[in-house]
Amino acid sequence: MQMNEMKIFKKIFLKYKVMVIRAKISYMAFKKGKTINELILSQIIKSYKIMMKQNILKVNKEFNESCFRIADKITNNSVAIIKVLMAENLKSVIDDFKAKNVGKEIP
Repeated sequence: MQMNEMKIFKKIFLKYKVMVIRAKISYMAFKKGKTINELILSQIIKSYKIMMKQNILKVNKEFNESCFRIADKITNNSVAIIKVLMAENLKSVIDDFKAKNVGKEIP
């Protein structure tokens, strides 16, 4: 009986901790006047820029511009995050396909 109570207690405590963390994130977003997605994305962009300045990351210019174009679309709330990521990914897949099949007849 004691073991079952302990398992239940641990499960409830874990859910409580997750709830506390989610509340903190929500409050931080509220204080900054952003949505949770915007808050997380802006922090990712901030970290990315810091890492680029310190030469921790080495990325080609085209990829860098693509990342910021996607981030701008998401942070401006012009479209849903999933739609933007899918559209950008499909665009790059189509561009790669076209580049590999230049001059070939496509059925």
